[in-house]
Amino acid sequence: MMEMRMAFFPSEHGNGKVGGALVKSEMHKSNTEGVLVYLNANPDVSVVLEKIEEEGGIILMGKTLLTPEAGYIAMFLDPEGNRIALHSYH
Repeated sequence: MMEMRMAFFPSEHGNGKVGGALVKSEMHKSNTEGVLVYLNANPDVSVVLEKIEEEGGIILMGKTLLTPEAGYIAMFLDPEGNRIALHSYH
């Protein structure tokens, strides 16, 4: 029998907030290519970046300004090798 682990992001139906889940199993493979998911890091992407390396991740791109209107992005590898991006307006 295949083992699967899931962690859910809390959400309420119809409130307009993003929900979702993290899943780990033999069917799910870590990846540095393909889809790049951006997570909301408001109010400031720097707060999240400060925690990446102490939790076993690797920062690939530090806080980078897109435009003053669009805000900032950053990118990192999580401890399992998934490439993930962050966005904030400050």
